[in-house]
Amino acid sequence: MVGRSEDILFSEMSEGTVLMSIERGVYFGLDEVGARVWALLDPPSSVRAIRDQLLEEYEVELEVCSRELDDLLSRLRQQGLVVVTLAPEVA
Repeated sequence: MVGRSEDILFSEMSEGTVLMSIERGVYFGLDEVGARVWALLDPPSSVRAIRDQLLEEYEVELEVCSRELDDLLSRLRQQGLVVVTLAPEVA
């Protein structure tokens, strides 16, 4: 599961979203698609669910969507803007 880190300030703008971590002093700008990913991170979700939603909403190839989503989530994680947790096991 991937979700937003706590204490991240963000502002939605006409062409995307701006994220800021005051604790880490990190500023990050997202374009329209990145802003949609940010919205899909609340509540936390699986990467697959986010990817599938993007595939429904945008005209993009599966491989391109997967690669670009992984890249964005990796960059957000490196900056401490998202957290990755293990999904609870189903009994």
